[in-house]
Amino acid sequence: MAVIRKMTAADTEAFLRFNRILGDEAKYMPFAGNECPNAAAPMHKRLKETEKSVHSAWFAAEHDGQLIGFTAVLGDGREQIRHRARTVTAVLQAWRRLGYGRLLLEKAESWAKENDIFRLELTVMSVNRPGMLLYGTAGYQVEGTRKAAVVLDGKRVDEFYMAKLLQ
Repeated sequence: MAVIRKMTAADTEAFLRFNRILGDEAKYMPFAGNECPNAAAPMHKRLKETEKSVHSAWFAAEHDGQLIGFTAVLGDGREQIRHRARTVTAVLQAWRRLGYGRLLLEKAESWAKENDIFRLELTVMSVNRPGMLLYGTAGYQVEGTRKAAVVLDGKRVDEFYMAKLLQ
């Protein structure tokens, strides 16, 4: 069983290892293996800045010391939009369909509520059926379509803009 916990700057190297694996296997992420963020200093700074933030947080699913998934909640402190945040979630292929994506989303939602964020937003490629299933069963609803937002395998792919209002 994996542990779901808040990430800190101490997770920088583990997250970069995770990202390299994810970049090689994740067809539906917005980067290919060679485009995967891999610079330690910017990632360390980003995680350090979010450790005490009430607008953003990163959460890890960890099994035996290895990161197997993450969710980032990326908010903004400006008054008119501080109630909302964008989320990004990914789980390594070997660990998918075991409930870790759902657990990560639940942790992110719980944190968001504690920090007065009541709207979570995300985008998902229209061809990403597992992602659509995860987000749909977690209560996210499609609010719009971004036509030809991504080029995947040489084809134009739509992206769905989804959101969930937290109770």
